Amino acid sequence: MHPALALIERRLSDLGKEVERFEQALQMVSEHRLFEGKLSWLALSGLSAGTSAVHSGMERILAGIMETIDGWAPSGGRSHQDILDAASIRTENRPPIVSEELYTKLVETKSFRHFDRHNYRFVLDAEKTLAAARLATETARSFIIDIRKFLKEFDEVNVHENRGSDPKI
Repeated sequence: MHPALALIERRLSDLGKEVERFEQALQMVSEHRLFEGKLSWLALSGLSAGTSAVHSGMERILAGIMETIDGWAPSGGRSHQDILDAASIRTENRPPIVSEELYTKLVETKSFRHFDRHNYRFVLDAEKTLAAARLATETARSFIIDIRKFLKEFDEVNVHENRGSDPKI
């Protein structure tokens, strides 16, 4: 595997660790109903920040794959949506990185991330924040599986097509 793509595997592992801790926090907040009462601001802020962190991690991984394989990744004011859009399409160097189903979930988690980054935490709605946190963990679990599959298939095709030569990336 190309060294830059091997680094992506490390980032996937780190994302998995973050998701495990986030799921534990989500479970604790849900079981103890910490989203109600005196600790609600703290609990909802933590879930909101965790949702944003998980989504941002997935975006960084996608951008890393695109930079390595395509030699370019979106940047600038619309980069969050552009990264997702670019990951969902085929390029001359690769098939789509994410499926349409995963793309749809990533767009949903991006929307919550945007809300989190541009609003005060006191406006967080418990039901919406809990739903976003659950979606983020579900999406991240699917993301990790799908990206590992993509990397494996890409590596197999690249090795098969380029025996004895430098990888086409």
